[in-house]
Amino acid sequence: MVPDIQYSSGLTSIAGHLLLLAPEEDAFWIFVSMMDTHLRSYFSANPIQMEVDSALFSKALESTDAAVGKKLFVTLGISPSSICRPWFSTLFVGTLPVDYLHRVWDMFLYDGVTFLFRVAMVLIQCCRHLLLQSTSEASALEHLSRPPLACLPSNADAFLALTMSMKLKDDDVRKQRIKMEAQVKRHTQTRASSASGSGVQTTSISLPKN
Repeated sequence: MVPDIQYSSGLTSIAGHLLLLAPEEDAFWIFVSMMDTHLRSYFSANPIQMEVDSALFSKALESTDAAVGKKLFVTLGISPSSICRPWFSTLFVGTLPVDYLHRVWDMFLYDGVTFLFRVAMVLIQCCRHLLLQSTSEASALEHLSRPPLACLPSNADAFLALTMSMKLKDDDVRKQRIKMEAQVKRHTQTRASSASGSGVQTTSISLPKN
């Protein structure tokens, strides 16, 4: 057991797919490297990074496609983490066709977590008309968790090209991740100190507005 890691089905999805690609020992060390380099904070017992990245995703979506952002977050009342967690914690295993997935993983291992934002934005774009027609949270999340093949580009190369064409500044995303994570940690520590002083325990996380 690793004390700072909380079990998630996403871990099984990633590890299981690696076993399909490489011998057991190689898959193990690739998994360890992916965790240590990119993913560990997503599976922490205190999931600050997932909350931060979900908030950044929602801001990016609202700035690039206000209509879809309003539909998902306001009309349907979907939380950004309900969209991002199934994607980011599995690296899109089960969401993308296998050949698309392998190309995404290649770029993820090269570019890091910021590439996940590009993939997320592309999936929103591909499912846009379905999302705008959705009448419930469940139907919208179903479209996003398993996008119909007809909504995706015709092949993996076209999908990858679409991710690279997204208007997203990777360096800005990296800086915002660091800034927001620090803000959330300070906010959480302040709340924990206040709760400790008053004898009240709290486990919820609230993102700062700025």
